[in-house]
Amino acid sequence: MNPQSELHLIRMILEKVNTTLGSEKVLGFALQGILDYYKCKATAIILVDARAESFKVVTAKGWGYEFLKKFQSSPFQGLVQEMATRWEPILITRGDRRIGTDGYTFQHDYNTLLALPLCIRGKPVGFLYLSWSDEVEVNDEVCKILIDMARLCTLILDHGSLDDKVFSMSNIDPLTGLYSYKFWHEELHKEITRAEKLNSHVALMVINLNRFREFNAMHGHVKGDELLVEISEFLNNALDHLDVPCRVGGKWHVLLIGEDEQAAKKVADGVIDSFQNLSPQLLSSMQYTTTNLSIGLSMYQSGEGEKVLIARVDDALLEARRLGGNSCQMM
Repeated sequence: MNPQSELHLIRMILEKVNTTLGSEKVLGFALQGILDYYKCKATAIILVDARAESFKVVTAKGWGYEFLKKFQSSPFQGLVQEMATRWEPILITRGDRRIGTDGYTFQHDYNTLLALPLCIRGKPVGFLYLSWSDEVEVNDEVCKILIDMARLCTLILDHGSLDDKVFSMSNIDPLTGLYSYKFWHEELHKEITRAEKLNSHVALMVINLNRFREFNAMHGHVKGDELLVEISEFLNNALDHLDVPCRVGGKWHVLLIGEDEQAAKKVADGVIDSFQNLSPQLLSSMQYTTTNLSIGLSMYQSGEGEKVLIARVDDALLEARRLGGNSCQMM
């Protein structure tokens, strides 16, 4: 990457900081930029406490939902412990004895891995993870640029820590961590206004968890809440970092920004395909594998207003439910 490309990427990331997006969404955008510019296989931001007794994947690109759950549940990951011991850049290349060993195995095979520490006001808080399937030369110049990117991610984390606390009080669903319906509706109004001015695309997707009331009746509301959290986490990882999802009961409303009709349909079909592949594992802990999803989808038409769009996507959802589970209907 040349200095001009680096400056362009930094500007793109900083533009996202000055929006209503939460810090995790901005970090997701930053990771996607790093992934694209550096042709990485996967990249992630992982928070770690000083003794590596607990850690959290804030956001990741290139890692699937099932692997993320497995990684989060393993408290003794080798790379995490090594970083918490050294708090220095870790570079693993082809032939290193750590590749493939317990604690250094990830979703994809790699021949180059780089981990860069993240510090806030001198205190280590985690690291930026990058991996490549090929052997990549990480020279001093490339390492310096990626250290700059890690510092930028740290600034976003630090900036977002206070903002997110204030923001989440009224705009985040406390159960699932998705956006509240109030905030989502405000974003819908903003995006429709922007679409009218710029002739841009806006798609609306409503996802219904079928037989959710039956699940609540059979297993109780505590298990019902656990199911909502599981599905919300799955959707958050299945959707793009710029999509705006919220939860209302057993439904999820998702605002797809900038997607045309073909792309929006591909997103919806991808959600259903991913859910069908994961649902046995996703729900096995609750011994409830008979639930499924129905999706209603519609594109905003110029001049119609948000109420018309919402009514049409609700009709599409009703048709999808009539057709049977794990189906998407577009109107």
